[in-house]
Amino acid sequence: MFLSKDDLERLLKYARNHSNSLLEKKQAQYLSQCIGDRREKDLLDSLLAIEESSGWKQSVRLLESSLSCEYMVPPGFGKEKINLETLKAREVIFSLFGSRGLEPVGVEIDTLLSFCMKCESYIEAKNAFYDFVLRTSLNQIKSGNSLFFQYDLSLIPELTEVEKIRTEKLNEIVIPVNDEIYDIRSLWYTEYGRQALVDSCIRGFVVDKDEFENIILVLQTILQKEVKITIEESEKTIPKTPPRLYPLYSNLLDALISHDIFQLQELGSEHCTNTLVYHTRLSSSAYKRLPTSFTYSRFLELIKAHVRVRSLFSISLLEELIHSKIQRIAAPAISALGNIYHPSSVSVLADFICESRNSTLVSQAIRALETVRNRTTETDHILLHRMKQSDCINSSKLRVLLKR
Repeated sequence: MFLSKDDLERLLKYARNHSNSLLEKKQAQYLSQCIGDRREKDLLDSLLAIEESSGWKQSVRLLESSLSCEYMVPPGFGKEKINLETLKAREVIFSLFGSRGLEPVGVEIDTLLSFCMKCESYIEAKNAFYDFVLRTSLNQIKSGNSLFFQYDLSLIPELTEVEKIRTEKLNEIVIPVNDEIYDIRSLWYTEYGRQALVDSCIRGFVVDKDEFENIILVLQTILQKEVKITIEESEKTIPKTPPRLYPLYSNLLDALISHDIFQLQELGSEHCTNTLVYHTRLSSSAYKRLPTSFTYSRFLELIKAHVRVRSLFSISLLEELIHSKIQRIAAPAISALGNIYHPSSVSVLADFICESRNSTLVSQAIRALETVRNRTTETDHILLHRMKQSDCINSSKLRVLLKR
């Protein structure tokens, strides 16, 4: 059977379209993996490569598609792939467009990416994204809604005025107290108050006198100045309306107040880290006191939560845990470090390998380093530097790794 010229052209067109569709699906999946892994440099490099070959609008289209893709997670999650954590994805994309810390602005990601689609290049889109987000953030903070905004005034001097507003909010707070029980609801609804409560590992809306005094000390440390908050004797709780937040941040605030670990890891925000660190320390202590399957499974669930969030702020805790005398605590922490793709993880694992005489854990740390090495370009340089130091008792193992 012979194909006509028209039939052959249709067949070739179908094959080209199918091939392009598969390529786009693969590219979107890779972008999703970069977001899930918080590999921001790889994400940017890939988008720039797509821009160079197919134009910036194609980069934006694939980035939009990537947000609905699942990404691969390490063994132990019960499935190979999971949906992107919503706030993690938001944080990565805001960072990609030079707007880190302004994520609580009340604008959907879809809207912002549609805005980027009108631009002709990444540079143009980055500038337009930042200008729009900053302008909208200024208006939002001026209206009194400043929760979860994190910014450096030396980098964003435009926020100096609204920073005064955020600080002044503390002066408006009235804390009802009844029989030395303090209602701290108002503190949760201001940004500096929220930070102090999270740093103090407070759960819920009431604290005793000692806890309250400690919260004030933490608050003064954050602000680097004395803080005076009005306290009012009251038998009844004074109703306080929660601020109107972008919905995902309203969910985040509720989860932080209640210490809802499941919801925190589903959101995947770096704002979760302090609460996760607190509960991980509690669970490791509980396992040391009572080494049961229940206390250990609780500890493992929290380690998995750190891997889902993939915050750099988890690394110091994991470094602490890998030096535990209890191997069942150290081993999961080593694996977790192997899934946070950053030079800091490489340095911690390399130091552990050089210092440890536990051959089982050293072997596991080597495997973790292999995982990080595949996704962190600085790995070899860090390992070469560490091997040269005379106190490295396992330099031969690092040398073998480098040769692979």
